[in-house]
Amino acid sequence: MHRTLRTLTLWWLALALLLALTSCDGISLPTASLPSPTPTPTTAPVPTTTATRIPSRTPTATPFHNRGEFTLVTPLKDILPGRILEVRALSGGPVWVISTDGAVWLPAQAGKPQALTFTGDYLGMDSANRLWTYDPQLNEISYWQAGSWTKAGTQPGWLAISNLNEAVLPPAPVSDGAGNTWLATGSTIRRFDGTRWTVYNPAALQLNLVQKSALKTSLTLGVDSSGRVTAGTCIWENGVAVGGYGLRRYNGSIWTVVESTPETGCVSALAQDAGGHLWASIDNQLWQVDPPDENQKPIAPPALQNSARYNAVVTLSPDRVGGLWPVYSLCNENGCQGLKIRYHLQNGLWTVIGNVSGLAPVPLVFAPGGETYYLEESGVYQLVNDQPRLLSPLKPLAGAVDAEGRFWLAAGKEDITSLWVSEEKR
Repeated sequence: MHRTLRTLTLWWLALALLLALTSCDGISLPTASLPSPTPTPTTAPVPTTTATRIPSRTPTATPFHNRGEFTLVTPLKDILPGRILEVRALSGGPVWVISTDGAVWLPAQAGKPQALTFTGDYLGMDSANRLWTYDPQLNEISYWQAGSWTKAGTQPGWLAISNLNEAVLPPAPVSDGAGNTWLATGSTIRRFDGTRWTVYNPAALQLNLVQKSALKTSLTLGVDSSGRVTAGTCIWENGVAVGGYGLRRYNGSIWTVVESTPETGCVSALAQDAGGHLWASIDNQLWQVDPPDENQKPIAPPALQNSARYNAVVTLSPDRVGGLWPVYSLCNENGCQGLKIRYHLQNGLWTVIGNVSGLAPVPLVFAPGGETYYLEESGVYQLVNDQPRLLSPLKPLAGAVDAEGRFWLAAGKEDITSLWVSEEKR
């Protein structure tokens, strides 16, 4: 009898403790259950609920399944070698599918797919539709435009570099408001006006780079609403962000420190949101760089539990309705082993998307109407209130939505990779 009473008492105490914990603030965070589980380390940090106000944004209702089925455009198996990296749907222009070894594009007017191959690494495309590559074996940078290749390293003003692939962050061309193309290496920033290069060394950037074998400096580029180029710096030691020199902005003749932002700190990502505002990740906090605001406060990510800490923002993706989607790399008591976590920051609230994982973040595709699509191995999903809903069972590799709402998708079906399109329902 006494044993039964003692057992009941312990059960009631456990239930009361559980109810007390679940009613406290900071215990849980809204999470999106992903279509397929992602391996989560046993020491994975768990974010706590944090609501941080950001500039007001207009809420946008997110409809589900407002488009038709995907229809086949063209098989890619025999015309595009290599691993597919990107789909680009240019406004009023062709649709590109780009791989590690070449590219296929569809003319703006319906026609036969065109293809090209290259031996170097794909860097990206600029606003003039130049496709840039870098060949580390030849230490040669080139671009393809209007049917022909140009060796950009032979243009006036170019200075040889040891190896572009030594840059901590992947180099990518950025276009400014004047039509110039900018490229950041590990220690210089280079501007190409179409015929000539101008190279800005650390002295021109007002940077006193630390010369130490264990340390590497990264430069990342962004463009504000006025077309001005901004550069961010970060210092890394064995893959861990240990500081930086903050932001620099090019005013047309010289580089200066960006006002209303910290003079030091690791800047690992820059991105322009749908409203034209330039955002920077400085020591893991998000700053609105343009327009400047002397009274602004940095936006901190949710707190982490256990011994976990943020290392750096590895990608900062803006959607088309004012939201930001940062991916953070993390460290814990075992070091910085490639753990990552993705958030959605919208209307002042942080939502964690998925689980902490050592895998590469799954690609997202943003549509003009505000829809967000999630390219998971098991299919194409639309995120509705940050929850995934299956849109297509195709095996997606990359995708993009054009200005007319057409969803272009490179995906596999029955082991054959093809280009597909889905029209938006009107």
